[in-house]
Amino acid sequence: MSTSNHLNITELARGPVNGADEIIVELAESPDLPPIIRIKWPSSATLCPPRQFDRVVANAMRILSSAVVELSAIRLWKKL
Repeated sequence: MSTSNHLNITELARGPVNGADEIIVELAESPDLPPIIRIKWPSSATLCPPRQFDRVVANAMRILSSAVVELSAIRLWKKL
């Protein structure tokens, strides 16, 4: 966990979707605000040939589902 601007950031999941682009899912907590999930998508469009589209979608879903599992564990521990 790292602290920046009074935010505690916990990375829930991270991974590549097409070999070049990456999705990052984080839990951001502040003493003054309710917790929030941040999903960091690539800054530009993710491109892939049609034959690789199924792998890109599978990778994105794997990253997002990993974040759900990690958040579930944190919610039990922190009572969020």
